[in-house]
Amino acid sequence: MPRLNVKLKQHTPMIHFQAEQKGATLRATELKPKLDKFLIDKMSANGSDSYKKYLIGYKEGNKNDGSSDIMSLNYKVRVLNPISWTREKIDDKYPLFFANMGEGKDKEFTFCKELTLEFFSLKSDLIENIRDNLAQFLMYNNFGTRQSKGFGSFYIDPSDDLYEEKKLRYQFDVSVGKGLDELDSSRKVFEEIEVFYNSMRKGLNYNKFDPMIKKYCDFKKIKWDKQVIKERYFNEKKKHGYNEENLLMKDLFGLSVEEKWINQKPRGKISKEDVNENVTRFKSPILFKPIKLSAKKYRVYFEAFEINKGFLGTEFKIKNWGKGDLRLKIPEEFDFNDFFDYIFNNDINYGDATGVYKKIKDNYKIGDNNG
Repeated sequence: MPRLNVKLKQHTPMIHFQAEQKGATLRATELKPKLDKFLIDKMSANGSDSYKKYLIGYKEGNKNDGSSDIMSLNYKVRVLNPISWTREKIDDKYPLFFANMGEGKDKEFTFCKELTLEFFSLKSDLIENIRDNLAQFLMYNNFGTRQSKGFGSFYIDPSDDLYEEKKLRYQFDVSVGKGLDELDSSRKVFEEIEVFYNSMRKGLNYNKFDPMIKKYCDFKKIKWDKQVIKERYFNEKKKHGYNEENLLMKDLFGLSVEEKWINQKPRGKISKEDVNENVTRFKSPILFKPIKLSAKKYRVYFEAFEINKGFLGTEFKIKNWGKGDLRLKIPEEFDFNDFFDYIFNNDINYGDATGVYKKIKDNYKIGDNNG
């Protein structure tokens, strides 16, 4: 039976729901459905149905011809030999981590130096397909909880014959201190990702730095949605200046259905509900992929995936403490690469916070791998 063994290196800790089980690490039950979808998408490009012959139970005109919901490819994968496995409780102030809140047990990190994936199948050409696409798949996927923010990052070990360097579209480097263990050095990486992400989505309260998406809205003549909400529910004086479009923009980074506005007087509790009751969640389309380059340096790749068309154009009822009739729409289209180009390649006037903006740009020195 054709087999493929691949050694993986773990680059960031994984938030594991079964951390109490000794050796808990990357799970085949999470990896395989993701890899199946990735491979099927690759094979079905340009309308091809070549993937069907690899489906479990496939027979021409019988049982599984690819028209059912069963889209499992006919191979097996095992996760073997996690080396130097450790677990650690996550403190509530860990960057990019939502604290444990009445969920029965505290979440924990798991981390191992390396592990092996073993693939086997009766179809040798399917194993070759996995061989050809595994590196790209791992670059576009993390595992466990909070994976889009960079937790649970695995990649092919440089010592493995299958290793090849893959990249996401953008990158920045993070330096960490000497002599730190894997969990402590990873913490520094997540601190940097958190500052960078917040600078784009919600701003930095400690130095009154407005979010970059707000500056992009100004550039596009779109009125910042938080300003619209303040004018409706918190008696904020209306701001005018040019013909602006009212849209829900901040939630392009991930839908926040409920927010406590503690800095308002009186305090607010803002909720958002799809008027058609179809959309209840939308996770951030931006993926961060940290890769450890050396004991003192990480490279953080990131890229925004295409936004689900079912989310674009959605109209939401915006209420404060369950009351109100404000409605705002997600834009009908949005290009994150245009947004990134604007904030990375322009000198934006931030007034008193211009120095903070320049420091952020200098700290992260964003590289564009798309030329």
